[in-house]
Amino acid sequence: MQCFTELTPPTAVTHSLSLPFLSASANNLIVAKTSLLQIFSLKSVLHETTATSESSVQARRASFHGPTSANPNTGALRHGERAPTTKLVLIAQYELSGVVTSLARVKLQASKSGGEALLVSLRNAKLSLVEWDPERYSISTISIHLYEREDTQGSPWEPDAEDTISYLSVDPRSKCAALKFGERHMAILPFHQPGDDLVMDDYDSEVDDEKPEALKTTEKKEEGTKA
Repeated sequence: MQCFTELTPPTAVTHSLSLPFLSASANNLIVAKTSLLQIFSLKSVLHETTATSESSVQARRASFHGPTSANPNTGALRHGERAPTTKLVLIAQYELSGVVTSLARVKLQASKSGGEALLVSLRNAKLSLVEWDPERYSISTISIHLYEREDTQGSPWEPDAEDTISYLSVDPRSKCAALKFGERHMAILPFHQPGDDLVMDDYDSEVDDEKPEALKTTEKKEEGTKA
């Protein structure tokens, strides 16, 4: 368990991740500063060039592309001309009760915003799966998973989970996530995907509960085909 009080707000960026978080077509940047989570959005604006900005733009263009011998002033910006630029806009920020160790993007079957979800790993072997809620205009927690328990301590001299380095990895198809924590522990977090309800070959009516509706519908279709 982590109990601490911050004397000054964190300023150094420890983790960052780009993903469509606010919507399916959004371009967002998630930044973690130790225990502070910030959500940015990339916005294109028109900036009026001045003499100083004009020279700086031309210098950057020359450093990347170099002047052409035929027309060295090709594409030059004139004073007062409006040029498109991109800037970061802070949407929201949240103080977390723990130190962020990793960020990962997860594609869910359905989300409130239509975008992807964010999986946050904390130092005390804790995973939080969050999404963006457009109605509340804030993040919404989908699930919280805490793996630091007494039965995971193999011996009295082993360090706590918060004192060891943890690693988080997510399957590219968002089937599951794997968290390595402690000295020799690993947690697998599966995600629900389309078609998972149809994989019910080991269903036993005498042991399991009532058969899911998805499996009943599949069996009815198979009986109709045989008839």
